[in-house]
Amino acid sequence: MEQAGCHQWIWPFEPMEYMGNQFFISKNAVIKAERRILKELGFCVHVKHPHKLITTYLQILDNEKNKKLVQLAWNYMNDSLRSNVFLRYSPEAIACACIHIAARKLKDQVPLPSNPPWYFLFDVSLDEIEMVSYTILSLYNRKRRSPAELEQCVAKAKESITGKKGDDMDGISSANSPATSGVSPRPGMVFSAFAVCFFICF
Repeated sequence: MEQAGCHQWIWPFEPMEYMGNQFFISKNAVIKAERRILKELGFCVHVKHPHKLITTYLQILDNEKNKKLVQLAWNYMNDSLRSNVFLRYSPEAIACACIHIAARKLKDQVPLPSNPPWYFLFDVSLDEIEMVSYTILSLYNRKRRSPAELEQCVAKAKESITGKKGDDMDGISSANSPATSGVSPRPGMVFSAFAVCFFICF
């Protein structure tokens, strides 16, 4: 019963009534969540994806005809979206790391220029490549979660948010309300819970 309830909360089977109460409640919740996420990101939402850099770099290295290398590096790039490397490293470093891993994972390892090191051409250091590579490869050591476990994780996050919201509302008095004090109760609470749930579950 709990799984069914959680499942219904994530993927409702019945469409909500247009312009109904639930519609406006959900709409306002989404808008508030988007605003809090944008605030946490500092309204910096422009992301330079390094997918195109892989093809460009392999062309410069005269390896664009190696289809296996291109495909494997592209696969590592797609898998890296499940990690936080896009927030920590430059697109150039991520692209070089994917090429670095792919060149060593192939049965017939692809020799890359070492004198001088090929990644110097793209203004990337060996330390950056190693750190990004370690983060990407660590994804494959994670235990695979079942849908039931993911639903329980999301349900716990929802209960945590609801409980904290209830505690905050109980502690707010008319004399010490956000309207009078100018302080809003924990503006980053929803985003923090979402981020924790995402990195734990996925």
